[in-house]
Amino acid sequence: MKRLLTVFAISLALGMSASAANVQNSIAAISAFKCSMWADVTGDLKEAQRLFDYGVKAGRQFLQDAEDGKFPTEEYTNTVPMVWSLNRGGPTVDFVLGKVYSKVADDAYDEVAKVNASGIVSLNTEDWTSSKDILKSRAQTKYRNGNCKLIGM
Repeated sequence: MKRLLTVFAISLALGMSASAANVQNSIAAISAFKCSMWADVTGDLKEAQRLFDYGVKAGRQFLQDAEDGKFPTEEYTNTVPMVWSLNRGGPTVDFVLGKVYSKVADDAYDEVAKVNASGIVSLNTEDWTSSKDILKSRAQTKYRNGNCKLIGM
């Protein structure tokens, strides 16, 4: 994530196209939503809210730009994370954003609650945990490794 933010900052400084900056909003929103879930699992509700709010802001901007046709279809299909395409339909930007958040947050939770000994999300319920201590530890690791503190700063 730190690398992504650095690339984004350098690209902006070098005059990156507006459409590329808009695509970055799609990635930033997803990262913020994942990190928000992990912060919530660790019990840091203030940080979870900060990340959620940042994700909503970036997501709204991305969806509005997409709706306004601010970047070519090919660029959208080749660079925007698939979760946006799979959840496009809806009456409002916030409705679509809610669908995306729900999917991303569920996946982020699964990454800490439903993993096997190899750290891979598992469908085998015997691999799942509900232990608050294990969930918190795994979420802290995901949060730290995802450089979540840097998002939106």
